[in-house]
Amino acid sequence: MGRFLRRGILILLPLLLAACWSLTWQEFLAPDSRFHVLMPGLPEMQVNQVPTGFGVLEQTVFMVDRGPQAYMVGYTTLDEAILGEYSPDAILEDFAGRGTAGVGGEVLDYSVTEVDGYPGRAVRLSVADGDGVIDARFVLAGDRVYQVAAIVATKIVDEEVNARFLDSFKVLK
Repeated sequence: MGRFLRRGILILLPLLLAACWSLTWQEFLAPDSRFHVLMPGLPEMQVNQVPTGFGVLEQTVFMVDRGPQAYMVGYTTLDEAILGEYSPDAILEDFAGRGTAGVGGEVLDYSVTEVDGYPGRAVRLSVADGDGVIDARFVLAGDRVYQVAAIVATKIVDEEVNARFLDSFKVLK
C-alpha cells in the first residue's frame, strides 16, 4: 500500500467512524410507552434501589455504554404520599443534588428548565478529575422523576451530540 494511500486512509478513518456513529442512533420507546429518546443502540435495562431524601426507591435505567461514552435514561416512580408532601422543586432539587453528589464531580452549570411542560433541572458536571463530562436532566412528570444523562470522556465531548440526545427525550401522555 502506498504511503499516500495509507495517509489518506488515516485522514478519512475518523470521518468514516463519525459517519457510522451518527447512523446508529435510533428511537427507543420505553416498554410502557411513557417516554421515548434517541439512543446510539439498543439500551440494556437495569433496576436498582437508590437512596433519596424520601427513602430508598426503585430506579429503572436504560443505558447504552460505548466505553468512553454512555447514554442513559431512567426513572424513579414516586408514591402519592411523597407527591402530596413535597413540592416539585423540592423533589427535583433532591434528585439533582443526589445525582451530582453521587458521582463526586464539580458542578459546571445548573439551571431550572422544563421538558414538554414538565418542571426539570439541567446539570453539567466535570468528573474523574476533569477527564469526563456528564450532561444530565431531571424531569418530574406525573408520578415519575426521569433522569437523562450523557456521560462522555472530555477529549471526545461533542456538544451537538449531547444536545441532540438530551433534547430528543420526550414524555408521552
